[in-house]
Amino acid sequence: MGISPTISLLNSAERCEISKNPSRSEVHTAQQCLKNEIKKSIELGQQYDKYHKDVEEALKIYYEEYDICVTMYAKYRNSPSRIRKEQFAECRVQLAYSSNKVRRLERQYGLLSNDYQ
Repeated sequence: MGISPTISLLNSAERCEISKNPSRSEVHTAQQCLKNEIKKSIELGQQYDKYHKDVEEALKIYYEEYDICVTMYAKYRNSPSRIRKEQFAECRVQLAYSSNKVRRLERQYGLLSNDYQ
């Protein structure tokens, strides 16, 4: 997993270091560097928050569909009804789609966690 924005910001501060007796220009450059790094860190934190909301919603949908499929399976697994079997098959397809959506979000998070490091 990634590291926290605070640690990321500390690492950024190391990139914005200046000499022991800096000129005004060096100080200004370092200040701009820190402002940019703080802005990047805030944006990254916002992306991270959005990711968490997206994953939470996707998992909620996935588990609701999972519960429906499990219930359908328990009720209709031995049913001779072709319609029931088709409904269960559709349920499994939808569950697979939801599972893929969760995995896509996890891959997006993998890319996001690389930005945290």
